[in-house]
Amino acid sequence: MEEFKANIKPQVIELDGFDMLPHITNISFYFYYENIGNVNNDQFMPPEQLKTAFYKAMAEFPILAGTAKTDNTGKTYIEITRDNLNKMVYTDSQCDTHFQAFKDADFNPSLLPNAFYEARMVPAPPGYFGGCIKLVEIHIVRMKDCSGIVIFASVSHMIFDAYGFSSFINRWAEINKAMLSITGGIDAVIPCTCTFLQDRSILNIGRSSESDRVETDICDSLSSSRTLSKWLSWISPELRGRMCKLACYYTKVKNCYYHISTRALESLRSSIQEYVATDTPRLSINDVITAVVTVVISQCTILDEQGQKGAVATTRYLLNKIIGGSTDYTLYYAVDTRLRLKHLSDVVYTGNSVFLRKIVTPKDVLQNNSIFQTLAIVASHIRRVVVDTDAQYVGQFGYMVNKEPDSYMRFILGHMSARNAILVSSQTRISYYDADFGYGIPTMVKPGFLTFPNVVLPMPCRPGTDGYDIAFTVSQAVAEKIKQHRFFMDLVSKF
Repeated sequence: MEEFKANIKPQVIELDGFDMLPHITNISFYFYYENIGNVNNDQFMPPEQLKTAFYKAMAEFPILAGTAKTDNTGKTYIEITRDNLNKMVYTDSQCDTHFQAFKDADFNPSLLPNAFYEARMVPAPPGYFGGCIKLVEIHIVRMKDCSGIVIFASVSHMIFDAYGFSSFINRWAEINKAMLSITGGIDAVIPCTCTFLQDRSILNIGRSSESDRVETDICDSLSSSRTLSKWLSWISPELRGRMCKLACYYTKVKNCYYHISTRALESLRSSIQEYVATDTPRLSINDVITAVVTVVISQCTILDEQGQKGAVATTRYLLNKIIGGSTDYTLYYAVDTRLRLKHLSDVVYTGNSVFLRKIVTPKDVLQNNSIFQTLAIVASHIRRVVVDTDAQYVGQFGYMVNKEPDSYMRFILGHMSARNAILVSSQTRISYYDADFGYGIPTMVKPGFLTFPNVVLPMPCRPGTDGYDIAFTVSQAVAEKIKQHRFFMDLVSKF
């Protein structure tokens, strides 16, 4: 830690609008490692070495040791000072549960001690008064009989997107693995084959200007509530975090986890392709996964609303009358700009470069077509939106989300105001399973407990398995309806 502090370069990093869009959440994952080689207790991921490797990785990502602050205009920045570092949370402990018990329970994190199962999706200071947001938390739990460990990593989303998060975790693992074989052990210098770019100014390249025409759907996503957006962007990150944490406390969601085999998805893609217009680009597996989960959640939500009676139904009816009662179902689909901007594709940029595209499906489409027709309509729309998101569109969005200090908040409020909304952030191409600390890759990687409703995270293929794990949140009532959705339950049990 002292060596890390001594080498810190004081600096201020102004965050971009892309960083601020997801800033009210954390990126949190559990990495489960089994002691396959029956390595002795004091030699399997030794605590001191693991912690030393962590600080060596931190030295390459100094932004994680900074403090989030807001200036008087509403702009958020990270201040890094050697004498007042934002000390990260790092714990290493033991539990009485064997790794096999986790495998038998499909790696349910509820088997972990309560302190590690708490929801950490919202970046808020500990306690009710004082303190600052911790930008990174690491909790390591060693299992009974040295059978394995679980590493819980949580990082503020204003610092990384999923690509940046995995880059940090994989670099930590790379350093730890190298320390096992390089002369010098924990004091060894582990060279990196790439430079992690964290300077947000690179995002300014190619952005639109005031004179450029901006796509209508970008403007439509902005909230008209300027007074609220200005106030929310002006208050401290800590107060925003506490407000969001309080909102999540009263929002009860059910975390669901399903597996769909690749063969089942390939078969489904072939079945719905005949309903797709000939001028639509070929659907990807990601398109199919997103369409399936979006349609199933939407249809089960409709069924749940139709079954509501009494005070609940009356309240919903009155709310619909007051706020407009749109019958559309909105999908917010996360699109990565790295694939669309040449200057980002040539570097390892670890800041946020993902934003949400809005895709609307009318209620009657979800109700009045066969399941294959509905999936074809939704998947085709997703494919067209992904293809149409080019460098010019990204430049327009980048301009709009940074136009005013509160612009990012206007987008957040606009997204939150959409009724019947689902957010999908595909993780299928993120290299979580490359995180080898020297004892093998993870047996399982699972997202932390999600606290926001209708969030979907398709996960990458687990090595040695066929298919994709799908994590999502819905209300308890909708979760029960999903278990009765014949098409979906047949799909997740196929092959």
